[in-house]
Amino acid sequence: MQSCLYMRLSTILLSMAAGGAALVGILFLPVTHQRILTAGTDIFESHHALYGQHTKSAEIVFEGKIQSVGAILVNLRRAAALSPAEVTMYMLEGTPVERQRIQPESIQDDTFAWAHFTDVPRDLRNVTIIFSAPEASTSNALGLRFNAEDPAHSLALAVREDVPLHRFIKLW
Repeated sequence: MQSCLYMRLSTILLSMAAGGAALVGILFLPVTHQRILTAGTDIFESHHALYGQHTKSAEIVFEGKIQSVGAILVNLRRAAALSPAEVTMYMLEGTPVERQRIQPESIQDDTFAWAHFTDVPRDLRNVTIIFSAPEASTSNALGLRFNAEDPAHSLALAVREDVPLHRFIKLW
């Protein structure tokens, strides 16, 4: 009788330990977290013109695996047709990582337009992002919003990154 009781008790304790381990394991599952770095200033003068060789860049520090970079882009000249924006990611020492395009239909006023990255090394955290619109001209330039109140004129950027659930809860 006592041996049967010990068997049941040990089974219960093992089940509880397995459940606890599973709960701890869940805390390390990756979830996608979206972070707005700055929303910028919503006035016409707070937009950098992107066209031809005119580019803007920013250094970004990610908390987890890089998924996407978003920027507030606008139709600066109210042109009938826009060109796509190019978003190029570099390691800080200058090695190119990946280039993506933001198509014109994704560009809407006061909304982040996203470049989705797929070939980024899992452990890459510090990057330089360069925004350009090489196919655009002065008449159909894209506007890249910045923060006019910041002396450095930081760009209106957001990021999507995969972070462990426990870090997501902390950031939230």
